[in-house]
Amino acid sequence: MRDSLRRHGLIAACTLLALGTAASTSAEPYRLTIGDRISVAVFGEAEGWQGTVDLDGRVRLPGFGAHPLAALTLDEAEALLATTMRQREFYADPQISVAIEAYAPVVVGGDVRSPGVFPFSPGLTVGTAAGLAGGLSGAAVDAEDRALARVGTTGQLREAEQAILSRSVALARLEAQLAEQPSFTSADLRLPPGLEALRTGALHRDLLAAETDRMAAEDAAAQERSSRLESTLDEIARQIATLEKRLAVQQEVVALQQEELAAAQQLSDRGLRTRGAMARFESLEAAAREDVLEVENLLSLARIRRLETVEALARHRLDRRAMLQQAIAETRASHQALIARRGMLIERLLLIDEGAAADLLGGDGLEITYTIARAGDAAPIDTQDPAAALRPGDQLVVEIVIPDGALGPALVPNEADPGLGITAAPTQ
Repeated sequence: MRDSLRRHGLIAACTLLALGTAASTSAEPYRLTIGDRISVAVFGEAEGWQGTVDLDGRVRLPGFGAHPLAALTLDEAEALLATTMRQREFYADPQISVAIEAYAPVVVGGDVRSPGVFPFSPGLTVGTAAGLAGGLSGAAVDAEDRALARVGTTGQLREAEQAILSRSVALARLEAQLAEQPSFTSADLRLPPGLEALRTGALHRDLLAAETDRMAAEDAAAQERSSRLESTLDEIARQIATLEKRLAVQQEVVALQQEELAAAQQLSDRGLRTRGAMARFESLEAAAREDVLEVENLLSLARIRRLETVEALARHRLDRRAMLQQAIAETRASHQALIARRGMLIERLLLIDEGAAADLLGGDGLEITYTIARAGDAAPIDTQDPAAALRPGDQLVVEIVIPDGALGPALVPNEADPGLGITAAPTQ
């Protein structure tokens, strides 16, 4: 394919040589088509006729009328004209000679520099016709401008590819953090076709080291926050255990004070206790109940604090996961945009220099399709052979095709986890 592209780059320079090449003999005689210009001569006559096959398939010869010659061979056209002359008594036994002065031109369009109408010559091929139209489309600038544009676009392409590598490493790091993996490696990177060689470069090693350090720092900070909250939970648990023991003791004290108060009340009823002594027992029992209420209040506060700390720990983990998911979505969107930019730059480079684009994409990165629309054929003819022959009146469309996946993988929504944005579609 690359050799084919380079041959096309030389087509314009070789046009005159190609037009001088003799056509191969055809098994079928040529048949007149719309646009052919012919001359008609009668043996013995000094003057003849000239005419063009019109859209209705007829040739109009001054003083001799219109004659349906389209789709006839030259021999059939001579026989028809001779018969007509005899019927009209122009000549008794005319010897007619029909010759083609100019074949119907061909029309060339599509991905060529100068689409238009071009004269036909025997032996004309689709590749030569593309050369007549200026060759495959590219920037219509001089060599110096093309070289500058190529260098600039190539530089932008390399910058985009380095940015793709950077996003790929960051994406691998974020996905490892979301999966709570302790580390990630180069094998976790997802690079589009044509960029696998970047895995072994110095930039790849530097990016991998930087993102590994960042992962360690972020994970350490998150773990420190979790550890503090977990330590707080442990401390609260110890406080609750202590308060529960204290509450049990205070409840026992209340029970004893209530027993003593009841015994004192019995003695008082029998007149064996004074009212002052009773007041002291009542005061001790009330103080014991107040101590119970105080411990119960402290225990309730400790339990509330425990719930708040548990919620804070859960919220910290959820917030971190949400932050990682958002970062993954944003990084993947940026990754997709960079892949699209890389494809655009490759297409721009293709317009500047199809050979350079072919080198970037590899020998099979590009395809050139020729579509021929021919009078009398129901369907157009598609071919990738630049040596395919054209006929007079043919319409040729040249198309440069970049196969699917040559510019990078298609990106689709991640159905497994919608919160993670987009991912590369599987290779067919």
